[in-house]
Amino acid sequence: MRQTNKFRLKFERRPEQEQQRPVNRLERRIYALFSDIHANLEAAEAVVKDMMREGVTDRVCLGDIVGYGADSSACVDFIQGLGCPTLLGNHDAEAAEERIFNTLNEGAKAGIFLARKQLDRAQKSYLLNRPYALRNDHFEATHASLHSPSAWRYIIDDNEAEKHFQEQTMTVCFFGHTHYPCIWEREENGNIELYAGMSQFVLKEGCRYLVNTGSVGQPRDRNNKACYVIYDHEAKRVIWRRVEYDITRVQEKIIDAGLPDNNARRLSNGR
Repeated sequence: MRQTNKFRLKFERRPEQEQQRPVNRLERRIYALFSDIHANLEAAEAVVKDMMREGVTDRVCLGDIVGYGADSSACVDFIQGLGCPTLLGNHDAEAAEERIFNTLNEGAKAGIFLARKQLDRAQKSYLLNRPYALRNDHFEATHASLHSPSAWRYIIDDNEAEKHFQEQTMTVCFFGHTHYPCIWEREENGNIELYAGMSQFVLKEGCRYLVNTGSVGQPRDRNNKACYVIYDHEAKRVIWRRVEYDITRVQEKIIDAGLPDNNARRLSNGR
């Protein structure tokens, strides 16, 4: 991995092992990759229960644990308790660094301010010590993009996808940030295609892929169910899982915390 814009990526190469269930080396590895919890504890708990039912052996959190919702502190504790590799998201960085920001909307800012009040020093330190990217034997992962990751770029068009692919060294990379489940395919001739709206996708030989896991806590694809990805490396299959959770309870918490009404309303609409 080369440097980009004089910024060196931090890679996490070995998963934390505290609460990951023991895996026999001969056992088939089934990965769950999830992102953008955004202080939605009920959604996080629901997807982890679904992972257990689906026989997941390894979990990876792609960041943005906090913000928008009412349970930032509880969600940080929950993710730490899983003991899985976890990456830094932009909302995590904003909440933990307590720096001035200008690019976030009012709902996002309100969630960040609440997170700053909720998180203790140890939790903020945990977030700030998360790497921007991860690489293991089977895939890469990042929160936003491998191209200038600290800029938190949004991969929403072919141009941004190509900038990312120039930094991607493995066949598949997983990301979050846009809250929109989809997959970018780059053929050997450089042609890029975007696929969205599928429940699963089988990777083809000779192509590279950039997979968006969707959002656990604030989906934006007009589907209000929590979203995450299961990756079967041996089968080269990506599956997007949709999981129901108690949206009404989460909305009540958001209103009771004094957060903007839209932070609650959008959960029902999946936007």
